[in-house]
Amino acid sequence: MLRAKIKNKLQIIFNPVYLKINSSNHMHNILNTSKYHFDIIIVSDNFINQPFITRHRSIYNVLADELINNIHALSLHTYTIKEWKKL
Repeated sequence: MLRAKIKNKLQIIFNPVYLKINSSNHMHNILNTSKYHFDIIIVSDNFINQPFITRHRSIYNVLADELINNIHALSLHTYTIKEWKKL
């Protein structure tokens, strides 16, 4: 399953204290069912002192194969633990 593969990769690389991966396919008119829309919330102190663009690029690098082959859209919400506690 694609979601499990994504989760495993993100857990190994970022060691998040919180990780939520939602499919948002139901919100889109998707003709090609092999392409997915995902919303990801990830909280990790690996993101300390990183701007959002750097955080997002690091996730894109980890999920490069999935982005090329299976993911049509990816919404990322990346936080450090301190940022997450302020929400």
